Order: sequence, then C-alpha cells, then structure tokens
Amino acid sequence: MGHTDSDSDYSSSDESINYVRPLFLHKRATDASNETEQVGTQGAIESPGLGRPTFTTKRFDFSNTQQVRFKEPAAVPCASQPQSGDPVTANLRAYGDVNGYQFLIPEEAYERISRTSEREPNVAPSIQIPNAPRPGRPSGHRRAMREYWFGDRDLRIPVPTLPPLVDASRECVTADRVRAFLTESSSLLQIPFQQLLKQQRIRWHPDRMQRLCSSRGIVPRDESLITLVSQIINELWRENQSSQM
Repeated sequence: MGHTDSDSDYSSSDESINYVRPLFLHKRATDASNETEQVGTQGAIESPGLGRPTFTTKRFDFSNTQQVRFKEPAAVPCASQPQSGDPVTANLRAYGDVNGYQFLIPEEAYERISRTSEREPNVAPSIQIPNAPRPGRPSGHRRAMREYWFGDRDLRIPVPTLPPLVDASRECVTADRVRAFLTESSSLLQIPFQQLLKQQRIRWHPDRMQRLCSSRGIVPRDESLITLVSQIINELWRENQSSQM
C-alpha cells in the first residue's frame, strides 16, 4: 500500500525525539531563592560597606588606676562678734532648778551666787539677797524669798509677805501685790519681768500646782487660792503683752 498525506504527520520509529525533563513548581521556587542568596552573599563580599557596621570595643585596664585625694577644706574661723539684732548669750550662765526650769543670768551675778554659796556651804546656791531687811520687812524675808524660788518643800504665795500656801488667806492676794513681788524678784535675779511672768504662769496652772501639792504632801486650807493666783498672773501677762504692742 502506498503512503497517504496523513501518514506524513507521524514520524517513523527510527527518528529520535528530544524531550525536556519536567520540573516541579516547588523545586523551581527553591532554586530561585538559592540563586538570590548567592547573589546577595557575593554582593556583601564584594561591597563590604553595604553590610552591618562593626564596632571595636576596648576593655578598661583596672590594673593601671590612680588614687584621687581631695584637698581638706580650709578651717573657717568662727565669728567672734554677734550680728546686729541677734540676741547676746555669750555671757549668760544657767543656774537654779525650779520645777525643772533653769534661769539664765549674767556672769557677774553668777559669780556673786558662787561667792554666796562659798560663804554659806550649808545653804543651797541662790541669789545674793541683802542681809539687812528693808523697812517694814520681817527678818525672815530673805529666807522666804530663797524658799519660794529654790525650795523643794514649802509652797508660798507670790506676794511680798510670802505667806505659806497652807494657811494663806484670800485677802493677801491682789494683783498689785503679785506685781510688786515679781518686780522685786526681777531686780534681784536680774531676769526680765516678762520672763518671770511666763515661768509663773506655767507654775501656777491649777492642774500643775495641784500635782505639785500632792507630791509634797501639802493640803491648802483654801484650794481656791491656787485658781486666784493663776487668774491674777494671767491678767498681768495679758497687760504686759498689750503694753508691748
């Protein structure tokens, strides 16, 4: 039989046909990524300036250290003269113990107290009250004054006659007499009147004085005397404050 035109479309078995081996999609993607990495690595090697910058660190050598020595501050001399307007306390001495309080007096008065105590070794240190009694004063006034300010047994009313609290009467307690006693004490003790008045306000507070009487075993005949003395001292305090305004 002869060949027809349709037979020319087929090749004979003697002819060889070149086939292309198929590639899977995931292998093609893997090969592409590997090529990209190789290109990037080569670029980094060829261009080192485009890569991550490197830093050089240096460790501190602790064996080569120096000791630092600070200069000592210069001594500042103390001011010998007080500033204007400041209270002067350089020549004041503390003495006495009245219900836990002490007074500040000039050094000259303190020396007189010391000389008095040396002449009278059996008597507690006190102010130097004149030996000669003033006109109209009983002979025991000096002893009564010392007992009022420095005594620890008896309690007396702060008036010039200094009657004991145990048997004192209300008639002897007036504002003028209390003022006169504190004025005299301020002159003898060389302590400002206002400072004595402040100390007496604390001492003659009714509750405080009641406790003081109980501690010394004193029972006043008229307990209202304590309140009366406290009221008078408070009035004198207010008058003194208003006069200074």
